[in-house]
Amino acid sequence: MNTIKLLPFLLVTFAVVVFAQSSPTVQLFQKSTSGMISDTVLSVTVDSQGMYYVALQTSGSTSTVGIFNGSEWKYPEALSNLKFLVYSLTSSSDGSLWLATSKGVMQYKESTLTEFTKTKTPIFKTDSFETIASHNNRIYAGNSSNGLLVYDNGAWKEFNSYYSSKNGAILGNVSNTGLEGITVTTSGKIYCYGSYLPILIFKNDSLLVVEHPFNTLPMFSATAVNESPNGEMWFSYLSTTTRGIVKMANSVPTVFDSAYFKRSFVFSNYNSIVFSANSKPWIGLYHGGLLTFDAGISSIKYDFDKDSVYSTKLFAIDKNDNKILTVGLKDQNSNTYYRGLVFYNEAGVTIPVN
Repeated sequence: MNTIKLLPFLLVTFAVVVFAQSSPTVQLFQKSTSGMISDTVLSVTVDSQGMYYVALQTSGSTSTVGIFNGSEWKYPEALSNLKFLVYSLTSSSDGSLWLATSKGVMQYKESTLTEFTKTKTPIFKTDSFETIASHNNRIYAGNSSNGLLVYDNGAWKEFNSYYSSKNGAILGNVSNTGLEGITVTTSGKIYCYGSYLPILIFKNDSLLVVEHPFNTLPMFSATAVNESPNGEMWFSYLSTTTRGIVKMANSVPTVFDSAYFKRSFVFSNYNSIVFSANSKPWIGLYHGGLLTFDAGISSIKYDFDKDSVYSTKLFAIDKNDNKILTVGLKDQNSNTYYRGLVFYNEAGVTIPVN
């Protein structure tokens, strides 16, 4: 197995990390070297204007959301010193920023933060929301207790019921099912996934029945799901018998498991999948770094090596093809981990497989 080592960091305004056999550009933003108030990044989203909204954990149970234009940080008063953790962010077409938090769902618009909590919103069964997404002005939020909820025309409601042809049963709404992730595509297709939950796909409020053999695996859990611009569905998964990454194209699965990678990855809900404009997949893996495939899927590119990375969460790809992620990077000389916000560009080292 090839191993890629990081060279020591140059800790100035940003750090450039150079890998053997390649020269990717890496900008590392940290509390000590930029305007960040914390090195612990909880979530990032990029709005239609290219502005970055970054949720930072400032203590054990408090957080602040910063606005970053690529060179300067701003911290609006309404988004500072929040007495809860922000787990996920999304922006909507009306200019609002939406927050999924440990205290409920929040809407930030025109310098005002509006709270939707269990006390104020009876449909909420709990205040802690792990995931949130948007399409146009509809907001989708969820967790394992509430299932999938939608905010539309100024009100929250439960989402459509779903069923499974696997057992022919009506299973009810997406609640008490282990819902941990929501992905909404630009076309409005909604993917719901999580622990012991089949991948559910909705379009125009109706379930699209997409049965595939992975849903029948014992204790199947999808840990990241997304759809490429050319219509391919990619997901990472684990079960009691196997784990890996799957590409679904025209209902035909291509499976990349640990035997394919010739290396073990940790498949957790910290995984993430996003796509470049040309439909190239980029996958962030917990304790596995950042990886992608070449056009022929005959090799894989490891951009951060397992031995050099504590964790990688890939949040978005911006219009400049920068991969926006948070990562724990290890200085091989000092054996120290650096945390912060990373902007990454270029491909990594190609490692042949099989």
